[in-house]
Amino acid sequence: MLTGRPLHGRQVELPSDYVPPPIRVTLIAAATAPSSLLPGQLYGAAYELIDRLLLINNSDDRALRLYRFVDRAASMPALGSSGLAVRRLVDGGERVEQRDVAAQVGTQHKIDLYFGSPTVGRLVREQVAWIAHEVRHVSSAGAGGSP
Repeated sequence: MLTGRPLHGRQVELPSDYVPPPIRVTLIAAATAPSSLLPGQLYGAAYELIDRLLLINNSDDRALRLYRFVDRAASMPALGSSGLAVRRLVDGGERVEQRDVAAQVGTQHKIDLYFGSPTVGRLVREQVAWIAHEVRHVSSAGAGGSP
């Protein structure tokens, strides 16, 4: 709705000089179609506003495997199971990071398993704290001491 375009028949009137703030989004085990963020799809306009998107996926999640039965016309796995085909995004997925945490979380679709995972916790903290992707892997060797 922050794009000024209608969503599900509703629309927000935005000032003509409105510039949306940078938005960071994290989807954990997302139960939506893997195409929903692509241009022209349900959340395609939302992707335009996203500064950085973190997808925490689980290819072993049993509940997400059943998603294909929710929308039988599409018959697709859930985004949180299969991941996003970033090559189909307008920017080629430059703002997207995807992680499959199946090995850390297991097969159950329980949010406490995700938040109890040190890997997921670190990823979410980095996303929320606005730690740049490039900065994340910088070594702290030499910091605060003599060379």
